[in-house]
Amino acid sequence: MSDTRSDALDLTGLLGRTVGDVVVRLPKTLPPTLTVGQARAAFGDDHVHMLLVTDAGRLLGTLVRGDLPVLREEADVAEPALRYAVLAGRTIAPDVPAE
Repeated sequence: MSDTRSDALDLTGLLGRTVGDVVVRLPKTLPPTLTVGQARAAFGDDHVHMLLVTDAGRLLGTLVRGDLPVLREEADVAEPALRYAVLAGRTIAPDVPAE
């Protein structure tokens, strides 16, 4: 991968700002009753890269495609997706510099 200016991420709009300044304020969230099948369906949209599982405004976990198990039986789609959700390494404090 080349390291040219056109390939570099433009961070100029982030200088001096915090994560709290630039975060999406009202992200789409899914309930803790989300099933593996429903999570897989949500990932059918190529624009979706992570699912946020919440309950009463509290983040319970995040899911990326690779978190979901390989389906071995049809019953697996009804399994709770929350058991595969992750928080560690996927959250950041709002006062951290955005750049």
